[in-house]
Amino acid sequence: MERLIFLVVLFCCCLRTGAAQEGLPLAQRLRLAQYELEWWPPTAAAYRFVKPAVNSFQPVDFAVQIRKEDLQIRYLLVPVVDVDDERSDIPQIQAATLAMHLADNEEDSYISTHQLDPGLLDSVYHADWGETYFFHPKPGFSTAKNCQLLAIFREGVAMAYIMLLFDEAPLTLPEHTRTLRFWKRKLKN
Repeated sequence: MERLIFLVVLFCCCLRTGAAQEGLPLAQRLRLAQYELEWWPPTAAAYRFVKPAVNSFQPVDFAVQIRKEDLQIRYLLVPVVDVDDERSDIPQIQAATLAMHLADNEEDSYISTHQLDPGLLDSVYHADWGETYFFHPKPGFSTAKNCQLLAIFREGVAMAYIMLLFDEAPLTLPEHTRTLRFWKRKLKN
Protein backbone atom coordinates (compact mmCIF):
# COMPACT_ATOMS: atom_id res chain seq x y z
CA MET A 1 0.00 0.00 0.00
CA GLU A 2 2.83 2.42 0.87
CA ARG A 3 4.48 1.64 -2.44
CA LEU A 4 1.26 2.45 -4.30
CA ILE A 5 0.93 5.78 -2.49
CA PHE A 6 4.56 6.57 -3.29
CA LEU A 7 4.01 5.84 -7.00
CA VAL A 8 0.85 7.98 -7.08
CA VAL A 9 2.72 10.89 -5.48
CA LEU A 10 5.57 10.51 -7.96
CA PHE A 11 3.12 10.40 -10.86
CA CYS A 12 1.44 13.60 -9.64
CA CYS A 13 4.84 15.27 -9.36
CA CYS A 14 5.55 14.26 -12.93
CA LEU A 15 2.31 15.86 -14.06
CA ARG A 16 3.42 19.03 -12.25
CA THR A 17 6.47 19.33 -14.49
CA GLY A 18 5.05 17.46 -17.47
CA ALA A 19 5.04 20.37 -19.91
CA ALA A 20 8.72 21.03 -19.37
CA GLN A 21 9.57 17.37 -19.68
CA GLU A 22 7.60 16.68 -22.82
CA GLY A 23 9.01 13.71 -24.68
CA LEU A 24 10.91 12.38 -21.69
CA PRO A 25 10.10 8.69 -21.10
CA LEU A 26 7.85 8.07 -18.08
CA ALA A 27 10.49 6.03 -16.24
CA GLN A 28 12.89 8.97 -16.46
CA ARG A 29 10.21 11.44 -15.35
CA LEU A 30 9.53 9.31 -12.29
CA ARG A 31 13.23 9.07 -11.50
CA LEU A 32 13.66 12.84 -11.83
CA ALA A 33 10.65 13.50 -9.58
CA GLN A 34 12.08 11.15 -6.99
CA TYR A 35 15.12 13.47 -6.73
CA GLU A 36 13.18 16.75 -7.03
CA LEU A 37 14.62 17.42 -10.47
CA GLU A 38 13.10 18.68 -13.69
CA TRP A 39 14.42 18.39 -17.22
CA TRP A 40 14.02 21.18 -19.75
CA PRO A 41 14.54 20.04 -23.33
CA PRO A 42 17.21 21.80 -25.38
CA THR A 43 15.61 24.76 -27.13
CA ALA A 44 16.28 25.74 -30.72
CA ALA A 45 17.76 22.33 -31.43
CA ALA A 46 16.31 19.11 -32.76
CA TYR A 47 17.21 16.41 -30.27
CA ARG A 48 16.42 12.77 -29.79
CA PHE A 49 16.78 10.43 -26.88
CA VAL A 50 19.46 7.86 -27.35
CA LYS A 51 19.91 4.72 -25.41
CA PRO A 52 23.35 5.08 -23.87
CA ALA A 53 25.65 2.28 -24.90
CA VAL A 54 25.97 -0.34 -22.22
CA ASN A 55 28.99 1.08 -20.55
CA SER A 56 30.33 -0.67 -17.49
CA PHE A 57 32.93 2.10 -17.25
CA GLN A 58 30.34 4.71 -16.25
CA PRO A 59 26.62 4.03 -16.60
CA VAL A 60 24.25 6.99 -17.00
CA ASP A 61 20.49 7.40 -16.50
CA PHE A 62 19.59 8.82 -19.91
CA ALA A 63 21.11 10.67 -22.86
CA VAL A 64 20.12 13.13 -25.58
CA GLN A 65 21.77 13.52 -28.98
CA ILE A 66 21.75 16.85 -30.83
CA ARG A 67 23.01 15.97 -34.31
CA LYS A 68 23.04 19.48 -35.74
CA GLU A 69 25.56 20.53 -33.08
CA ASP A 70 27.35 17.17 -32.88
CA LEU A 71 26.67 17.10 -29.15
CA GLN A 72 25.59 14.37 -26.78
CA ILE A 73 24.29 15.15 -23.30
CA ARG A 74 24.35 12.39 -20.70
CA TYR A 75 22.66 12.62 -17.32
CA LEU A 76 23.55 10.82 -14.11
CA LEU A 77 21.49 11.09 -10.91
CA VAL A 78 22.98 10.03 -7.59
CA PRO A 79 20.74 10.09 -4.50
CA VAL A 80 21.92 11.11 -1.07
CA VAL A 81 21.64 7.73 0.61
CA ASP A 82 22.20 8.62 4.24
CA VAL A 83 21.44 12.20 5.25
CA ASP A 84 23.09 11.60 8.64
CA ASP A 85 26.39 10.60 7.02
CA GLU A 86 28.76 13.59 7.09
CA ARG A 87 30.34 12.47 3.81
CA SER A 88 27.05 13.04 1.98
CA ASP A 89 27.51 16.78 2.60
CA ILE A 90 30.82 16.91 0.72
CA PRO A 91 29.74 17.14 -2.92
CA GLN A 92 33.13 18.57 -3.95
CA ILE A 93 34.81 15.22 -3.35
CA GLN A 94 32.11 13.20 -5.13
CA ALA A 95 32.14 15.45 -8.20
CA ALA A 96 35.94 15.68 -8.41
CA THR A 97 36.18 11.89 -8.08
CA LEU A 98 33.79 11.41 -11.02
CA ALA A 99 35.68 13.98 -13.12
CA MET A 100 38.98 12.20 -12.44
CA HIS A 101 37.35 8.86 -13.24
CA LEU A 102 36.09 10.10 -16.61
CA ALA A 103 39.11 12.20 -17.61
CA ASP A 104 41.82 10.83 -19.86
CA ASN A 105 45.02 9.82 -18.05
CA GLU A 106 47.41 10.86 -20.80
CA GLU A 107 50.51 12.76 -19.72
CA ASP A 108 49.44 16.04 -21.35
CA SER A 109 45.80 15.91 -20.20
CA TYR A 110 44.29 18.24 -17.61
CA ILE A 111 41.08 18.97 -15.73
CA SER A 112 39.85 22.54 -15.45
CA THR A 113 37.31 23.30 -12.75
CA HIS A 114 35.16 26.32 -11.94
CA GLN A 115 32.72 26.82 -9.12
CA LEU A 116 29.30 28.04 -10.27
CA ASP A 117 28.28 31.59 -9.51
CA PRO A 118 26.08 31.61 -6.35
CA GLY A 119 23.43 33.73 -8.08
CA LEU A 120 23.17 31.31 -11.00
CA LEU A 121 23.25 28.36 -8.61
CA ASP A 122 20.29 29.72 -6.67
CA SER A 123 18.19 31.30 -9.44
CA VAL A 124 18.63 28.71 -12.21
CA TYR A 125 19.62 25.39 -10.64
CA HIS A 126 17.98 25.85 -7.19
CA ALA A 127 20.94 23.93 -5.77
CA ASP A 128 23.14 24.28 -2.71
CA TRP A 129 26.41 23.66 -4.54
CA GLY A 130 27.62 23.39 -8.12
CA GLU A 131 30.81 23.10 -10.09
CA THR A 132 31.79 22.59 -13.70
CA TYR A 133 34.74 20.56 -15.03
CA PHE A 134 36.29 20.52 -18.47
CA PHE A 135 38.52 17.67 -19.69
CA HIS A 136 39.25 15.14 -22.43
CA PRO A 137 37.25 11.99 -21.68
CA LYS A 138 38.71 8.49 -21.59
CA PRO A 139 38.07 6.55 -24.80
CA GLY A 140 36.21 3.95 -22.73
CA PHE A 141 33.60 6.57 -21.85
CA SER A 142 33.24 8.52 -25.11
CA THR A 143 34.84 8.99 -28.50
CA ALA A 144 34.24 12.76 -28.26
CA LYS A 145 37.34 14.92 -27.84
CA ASN A 146 35.93 17.06 -25.01
CA CYS A 147 33.66 16.80 -22.01
CA GLN A 148 32.11 19.49 -19.90
CA LEU A 149 30.78 17.99 -16.69
CA LEU A 150 28.37 20.03 -14.60
CA ALA A 151 27.63 18.80 -11.08
CA ILE A 152 24.78 20.25 -9.01
CA PHE A 153 23.89 19.20 -5.47
CA ARG A 154 20.96 19.74 -3.14
CA GLU A 155 21.58 18.87 0.47
CA GLY A 156 19.69 15.80 1.65
CA VAL A 157 18.33 15.06 -1.84
CA ALA A 158 20.74 14.23 -4.68
CA MET A 159 23.71 15.05 -6.84
CA ALA A 160 22.95 15.48 -10.55
CA TYR A 161 25.55 15.38 -13.31
CA ILE A 162 25.18 16.80 -16.81
CA MET A 163 27.88 15.53 -19.18
CA LEU A 164 28.21 17.42 -22.46
CA LEU A 165 30.33 15.51 -24.98
CA PHE A 166 31.55 17.23 -28.16
CA ASP A 167 34.50 17.70 -30.51
CA GLU A 168 33.99 21.43 -31.12
CA ALA A 169 32.02 23.44 -28.56
CA PRO A 170 28.78 24.77 -30.06
CA LEU A 171 27.81 28.37 -29.35
CA THR A 172 24.76 27.09 -27.46
CA LEU A 173 26.83 25.07 -24.97
CA PRO A 174 25.96 27.26 -21.95
CA GLU A 175 22.25 26.87 -22.75
CA HIS A 176 22.58 23.07 -22.76
CA THR A 177 24.06 23.07 -19.26
CA ARG A 178 20.72 24.39 -18.01
CA THR A 179 18.60 21.44 -19.13
CA LEU A 180 18.49 19.91 -15.65
CA ARG A 181 17.67 21.69 -12.40
CA PHE A 182 16.14 21.06 -9.02
CA TRP A 183 12.59 22.12 -8.26
CA LYS A 184 12.19 25.60 -6.87
CA ARG A 185 12.45 25.65 -3.11
CA LYS A 186 9.28 25.86 -1.09
CA LEU A 187 9.04 28.63 1.44
CA LYS A 188 8.93 27.34 5.00
CA ASN A 189 6.44 28.79 7.49
